[in-house]
Amino acid sequence: MRRFNVTWWAYSFPITVLAIAATEYAEEVKGKLADVLMLVLASLSMLVTFSLVILTLLFNSKMLLPDNDPFVSSSAVTPVPHHLPTINTRTTPLDIGRNY
Repeated sequence: MRRFNVTWWAYSFPITVLAIAATEYAEEVKGKLADVLMLVLASLSMLVTFSLVILTLLFNSKMLLPDNDPFVSSSAVTPVPHHLPTINTRTTPLDIGRNY
């Protein structure tokens, strides 16, 4: 088995589209073979999607939640670049009438 990669998610989309098409076909035809085809493709789609979720969580947790993520880390503060001016967005009632 090759090393897991996020691009494996590309396999889930065509299988899911086939399962949806088989469901619509089974509704129109109303036959046993169409129902079996729908059941097999829908089960395969769910199995592939569930497996990809598990594999993504197991092997790509570093990619999903990196150590230096500013949204996860509460101590991470993004510094303001020195070439940008700082803007004071807080105003007091006295500042409203002043012309600068």
